[in-house]
Amino acid sequence: MKGIGASLPPILCIVYRGVTSGTNLTLMEFCVLIKLHKYTTPGDPFFSLVLIPLFLLSHSHKVKPSSERERERERERERGSGRSTDSTSKPQPVNGERPDGIKMSGSHLRQHQSAQPAFNALSPDKDADMPATEKDLAEDAPWKKIQQNTFTRWCNEHLKCVNKRIANLQTDLGDGLRLIGLLEVLSQKKMFRKYNQRPTFRQMQLENVSVALEFLDKENIKLVSIDSKAIVDGNLKLILGMVWTLILHYSISMPMWDEEEEGGDGQQKTPKQRLLGWIQNKLPEIPIHNFSRDWQSGRALGALVDSCAPGLCPDWDQWDQTKPVDNAREAMQQADDWLGIPQVITPEEIVDPNVDEHSVMTYLSQFPKSKLKPGAPLRPKLNPKKARAYGPGTHPHTHTHTRFPVSHL
Repeated sequence: MKGIGASLPPILCIVYRGVTSGTNLTLMEFCVLIKLHKYTTPGDPFFSLVLIPLFLLSHSHKVKPSSERERERERERERGSGRSTDSTSKPQPVNGERPDGIKMSGSHLRQHQSAQPAFNALSPDKDADMPATEKDLAEDAPWKKIQQNTFTRWCNEHLKCVNKRIANLQTDLGDGLRLIGLLEVLSQKKMFRKYNQRPTFRQMQLENVSVALEFLDKENIKLVSIDSKAIVDGNLKLILGMVWTLILHYSISMPMWDEEEEGGDGQQKTPKQRLLGWIQNKLPEIPIHNFSRDWQSGRALGALVDSCAPGLCPDWDQWDQTKPVDNAREAMQQADDWLGIPQVITPEEIVDPNVDEHSVMTYLSQFPKSKLKPGAPLRPKLNPKKARAYGPGTHPHTHTHTRFPVSHL
């Protein structure tokens, strides 16, 4: 057949190629072949040899395999899948292999897996099979939502002074006005240069945020990997990091502690160590070693409130540990009413096993500066072992009246 195709004229080679390849002809080839009837007669056998194959090829929709190798691959895929596959289906890559058959490993494999369609994450067994570390790093991780809520409430507590409020921490700092207002309240200083009061355009918003970031730089507050574009575009991860830096500087690192600035080894303590050390001095009877698990029963909150204001929660050690939300609600409400400590975190959130340390530290950092308000309902702590009674009584044997002392703690 190869010799026959080589001996045909150019136009007839087109016919020969179309017949032997098993593929549809192009429109140009079709038009060229149609004109062949001008050079042949209806009775000519070559006329039928041209038009009949041309008709069959132009009306064929199924593309036949071009080689025996492709037919073998198709049969193997049918046997492997247990069902017939059409010619347009492609073999699915296995784990660690690209669609073109090249194997991947290391970082290339992780990047390829992260680029898979999002609907795979919606399968019912996806969360059950996901390791704990991946759950913690997920965008919708519970601790991230608690942290976002806590940081938003913390910002709003300070923005009350300037009649501003944040509804969505991810987007409401984008124009720079609330961020500037927050920094001026925290630092008790004004911005070093002017900014746009009505930032309607993106460039104005970028300039306002740049003014705020320059202010932080002059206040020696260092931010890592954040610029005005990240805040305007609503990069939640970087925004949460920036707010946490503000909390560390203005609520935890300020000189307000009753202990020494340096540790026993002569090194300066971190803000976390200073806050933890202050709480441990306040609660010597309770072992506190972290800002997560040790607060989940709610009793430590009651002990801390009663330590700052003896008599507010005198019976905290008798609280039911199986009711952590009720315990936390009682302690936090007393602290809010009489110590002026706002609930930047809810009782349900602070006893949640998924709560992060930053959220708990944000709330507890308000206790060192707290002051008891006048008129607080302080109650003495009841101890049955120290109870005594005074007054007339009856002797158990002689039925004579005796007098027992009565005292109240």
